[in-house]
Amino acid sequence: MASAYPIPRPFWLFVSPLRLFLVAGVIIALPFIVFTWLAEQQTRETVWAEAKARNETMANLAQKVVRNAFRGMAEYVTLLSTHDGIARAIQSGDREFVQSHLKTFVEHSAQFHRVIITSPDGSLLFDYPVDPSVKGLNYAYRDWYRGVRRSGQFYVSQIYRRAEAGQPYVVAATMPIRDEQGAIVAYLVGQLELGTLTDWINQLNPNRHTHLLLADSSGQAAGVGNKTPEDWRGHAQLKHALESSKAGRSGMVETNDPVSGKPALVTYAPVPPYGWTVVISQEKSEILAPLQILHQTLLWLAIAMLLVLAPLGYLCLSAVLRQQRAAEASQNLLACILDSCHDPVVAFDMQTRLLAANGAWMDAIASAEGHTPRLGEVLPSDPGGDTDELRARILATGVMDELVEFHEGPLKSRSFEVKSSRLLDGRGKQKGVVVCAHEVSDWLAAQRKITLLNLQTQEHNEALKAANKELESFSYSVSHDLRAPLRAIDGFSGMLARRSADRLDEEDKRMLGIVRDNSKMMGRLIDNLLEFSRLGRQQMSRGMVDMQLLVEEAWHSLRDDFHGELCLGKLPSAPADRALLKQVWINLLSNAIKYSGGVASPRIEVDGWQGNGEYCYRVRDNGAGFDMRYVGKLFGVFQRLHASDEFPGSGVGLAIIARIITRHGGKVSAEGEVGVGASFQFSLPMQADASAATVSNHGEQYGNVASH
Repeated sequence: MASAYPIPRPFWLFVSPLRLFLVAGVIIALPFIVFTWLAEQQTRETVWAEAKARNETMANLAQKVVRNAFRGMAEYVTLLSTHDGIARAIQSGDREFVQSHLKTFVEHSAQFHRVIITSPDGSLLFDYPVDPSVKGLNYAYRDWYRGVRRSGQFYVSQIYRRAEAGQPYVVAATMPIRDEQGAIVAYLVGQLELGTLTDWINQLNPNRHTHLLLADSSGQAAGVGNKTPEDWRGHAQLKHALESSKAGRSGMVETNDPVSGKPALVTYAPVPPYGWTVVISQEKSEILAPLQILHQTLLWLAIAMLLVLAPLGYLCLSAVLRQQRAAEASQNLLACILDSCHDPVVAFDMQTRLLAANGAWMDAIASAEGHTPRLGEVLPSDPGGDTDELRARILATGVMDELVEFHEGPLKSRSFEVKSSRLLDGRGKQKGVVVCAHEVSDWLAAQRKITLLNLQTQEHNEALKAANKELESFSYSVSHDLRAPLRAIDGFSGMLARRSADRLDEEDKRMLGIVRDNSKMMGRLIDNLLEFSRLGRQQMSRGMVDMQLLVEEAWHSLRDDFHGELCLGKLPSAPADRALLKQVWINLLSNAIKYSGGVASPRIEVDGWQGNGEYCYRVRDNGAGFDMRYVGKLFGVFQRLHASDEFPGSGVGLAIIARIITRHGGKVSAEGEVGVGASFQFSLPMQADASAATVSNHGEQYGNVASH
């Protein structure tokens, strides 16, 4: 939340007794102030002279420490570069000898973290620790290479970043390696990580207000803060000190501290003959810290004088201050209350200028408009164009209850329900108007979405009603219009067969029999289709169904048609419509009886289990089976995989099973193999769910349901 628009603080006018007290206090305090100024000037000169002497001594000490450290580096690299046999080993390419000495050099040196040997042209020959990423690298571009090649003796480089992974900042101490004739055969380079220099500096740092830097010949500095050496190069506060140090001069200058930017005394000293500089910067606040003691003494003396000479004034001032603090606390509490309100709240004066606002207003309104709005800018659009009249009415009556829209861009806007009331002072006089806003952008968007969804739902309902009416009309036509012709065909065919039996030969009678059989079959198909259609509209009565008992009842009505073995396992109970589930079991069992009737030893297995939130049931037979290539047609209406003369049926039985299981929110599937048998499985959710489920086989989904 943005900070609230500042709430005006009360301005306290001094009363007459307080003014007299202040005048008397100034007259009495003037000699004391003059004395205090003189004492401070004398103390300042003394501590400043002591600081200069102390920093000069510290700079000389740091100079000696760094010079001795560089000399120690020179002794280490000189010792290794002049080691007996090192030049010959480099010339002969004896890597094992050279690497062994480099390893010993690094492990026994507390200063160097890495050492390398390059050829006279700068190409890498040996390094330890070994870094494959720099193999074959040429270092002729490095400052240490140019420096040692130019001088032919020990050289301390500028600060630079190492080429390998991590790229740490390092300083290189370089020494030529010469053969017995004095010719340079290689260069030995010891790399000192910048952290070691920082450790030296930290040992010399006296306190957090005094900063000690080491700067190389290029102006890169190390030792303070988290800045990189490049950040110090050309630093304005170090420029003068580094230029004087390059000329071999020590000195000090009053300037800003290069680290904190505060006024400081900067002392510098060169580190010959390496071209480096020691810089010591002590903040003036630290140098002049002794003045604080004087200030505290004088302050207590002034307080004592005030307590002795002006008790009445002190009491008056305390009373005024208490009133002011109470008023400020009240104002702060009001600001906290406003800022804790998530709805925008703002107050305008009678000239429509902004008086106060909470953070929510500044976030929602002012940020949306890009500036602090006046009252007229947050008023709703006036159709008549008379915004001034509307503003005047709001200021007069304090009444406003409008929906206002603020645009945050060409494609984004925010809507607020804005209400207002009059702002009155303690005497009941109107000072302005208070406006409260409540954002309703999301609510309006949700309302628009709900309205659209309601319209879409209404359209879908109308379409569904029309479809249901068409389905009912179709069902009526099937049950009446189609059945009547079939009954006529069957009836007149029967009458013809009876009345003309003596005049019809055997072929005529056979054809009349075919007509009658097909008309009856057509009637059964119509009955099955109507039954299938009614399943989609039939009300379901759910309850826990004992599947074990239900299967036994279904089997009792079918067992006379089966001359084989039934293996009935333990079946879990499930929530379902008992009448519909009984039809499922009758269809599955009669299907298994029909298709296993042609085998010598027909066998039907029924089992069930529960898991993964489902009750699962399965019926298997060892009958004719089916080709899995056509499993997608198996549950479709009037879909058959066998001829009617081979296995009679209407092709609706499995479709009815799928429809019933789907209405229960379950799934059906089938597996089979020609000549081996078939397995039909269905599942019901443990929690009753009327939503339609998919008909699947091993995760496949089908649009229709059909008959084995």
